[in-house]
Amino acid sequence: MLFFIIAIGLAQSLLNVIAIVQFLSMLIFGKANDQLAHFGTSLGVWLKDVAAFQAGTTETRPFPWSDWPQAK
Repeated sequence: MLFFIIAIGLAQSLLNVIAIVQFLSMLIFGKANDQLAHFGTSLGVWLKDVAAFQAGTTETRPFPWSDWPQAK
């Protein structure tokens, strides 16, 4: 649980960086970076999984104890 508290903070910071880079990509090239969009989506799924685990909704431990979630 303590590991995930730290990991959520790092993941949120990473998501902010992805959003800024994606904004710049759209501004400069006129379109979103598909790889960043895919990773950002899977990071969001991971954050949802961590939140569910932290809240006690599920006993399934998220990555790194299971596979990295795929973007849907």
